[in-house]
Amino acid sequence: MTIAAHDLAVIFDMDGVLTDTTALHCRSWCEAAARRGWRFEPADYDAMRGLAREESLRVFLDVVGRHMTGAERAGLAQPALQQAVIEEKQRLFLEYTDALTAADRLAGVTALVDGLRARGVPLAVGSSSRNAELVLRRIGLRDAFAVVVDGNDVPISKPAPAIFLECARRLGAPAERCIVIEDAASGIEAARAAQMKCVGVGPADRLAGATLVVSSLALLSVDSLFALLDSPRGA
Repeated sequence: MTIAAHDLAVIFDMDGVLTDTTALHCRSWCEAAARRGWRFEPADYDAMRGLAREESLRVFLDVVGRHMTGAERAGLAQPALQQAVIEEKQRLFLEYTDALTAADRLAGVTALVDGLRARGVPLAVGSSSRNAELVLRRIGLRDAFAVVVDGNDVPISKPAPAIFLECARRLGAPAERCIVIEDAASGIEAARAAQMKCVGVGPADRLAGATLVVSSLALLSVDSLFALLDSPRGA
């Protein structure tokens, strides 16, 4: 059976899928900590993957608090301090994104996006980041996506399915005809909750629950997405 192009819609996460802004977020949090004499290591960032800004802040404060005295940890609860940390992290991140160009797209992104568009497949970005529009413009991909839903549009972040369901609604596509492409465990969980199949990009041990796992988008073809769409749910 030939599958019509409009029967498939694809929703991309952004950070770690389209470009490696995860590294810039990690660098921003580490620098924000270092400027205050706090301890936050790159390995600590893994727990933040796919989370919105407020949830990321909670993880950050929990990590830095482990290396503090009780009185110091109590000070982390101050709203003014938390707001200052968020604002500094955001300033740093925007500073680092200034250098992003189309050359910063991850391997396989351009070919896959172009191939899907050539087949008439509607595309969306569903990201917990509030910087999705900015980053997509920096890497020259904003016009490739009919819909962009980010943390500014949907305050309930992954692993809740709201961002992906809003993408499907705006695309006019049934959830069961959408495939999500994700790199974070929280995103995989969100896709499953939305009743969407999901391709995990990255290490298999981090992406348990994805319908299919690939190490790079360079290994994913348009035809493989069409085949995945109508494979058995448990496949």
